[in-house]
Amino acid sequence: MKNMESVYDANSLIDAFNKSKKGTAWKESVQRYEANLLRNVNQTQKELKDGSYEQKDFYEFDLNERGHIRHIKSMHISDRVVQRSVCDNVLVPELSKYLTYDNGASMEGKGIHFARKRMSTHLHKFYRKHKSNEGYVLLIDFSKFFDNIPHDGLIKEMRKKIGDKETMGFIEKLIDTFRVDVSYMSEEEYADCMNTLYNALEHAKIDKAELTGIRRNAINEWYHEIVVSLKVEHIDRICEVLNCSVEELIEYIPDKVPKTGKHLVIEEHGNRKTGKGQ
Repeated sequence: MKNMESVYDANSLIDAFNKSKKGTAWKESVQRYEANLLRNVNQTQKELKDGSYEQKDFYEFDLNERGHIRHIKSMHISDRVVQRSVCDNVLVPELSKYLTYDNGASMEGKGIHFARKRMSTHLHKFYRKHKSNEGYVLLIDFSKFFDNIPHDGLIKEMRKKIGDKETMGFIEKLIDTFRVDVSYMSEEEYADCMNTLYNALEHAKIDKAELTGIRRNAINEWYHEIVVSLKVEHIDRICEVLNCSVEELIEYIPDKVPKTGKHLVIEEHGNRKTGKGQ
């Protein structure tokens, strides 16, 4: 079973850089990273080991490719190195064994030549079986496929294949960086968007001031004091927007009935409750 040690191994990170710089070695950011390669690799290794690694913000821009405009999210070379190491040392070894042999997409040793060879093999096999060329080829193109992969479903399936919890937790963190901010939507809009295709170009046009990372429903629960739990990330963002401290935002009011210390009872099945008469 592959784990995080295989990801932050110095040789793995250097190899990941050499692969990541292909086609982009002319970029200033890549050249600066390579000029201090060992120092950068050492820093990344330390951050991955102690859990302090945080991916940098994407550089976003529109690209006109063969008449089609695409919205691109480009990441810094240091983050590409990490993701390449994760792919090469965890995802490919752990997940490729579940792929069909004919799947040649982004697989080392498989490319256009492999795909053409397999197509020829299948056509010959069809002719031998049916003694005829009368048949069809089913061509499917999923519109905006990667933009619309449900993260919850993806993570659920990956957990079945990747057993190391630390590694899977880190992968989930990387996946979460591609989360779409829907904080500008009403509850009705959010429910409807789950049944329509996400369009990155349209989302890029939204006023950034409306993107807080906190959905309106969550803010409404805060306002009416009916919130069940608080996310540290939400508290941090609200303090940033309001330019205030946590103490100014939240007031601690002790419970009338204590729920800790001698008043705490642990039941056989592990749930905790306040003991009667205590």
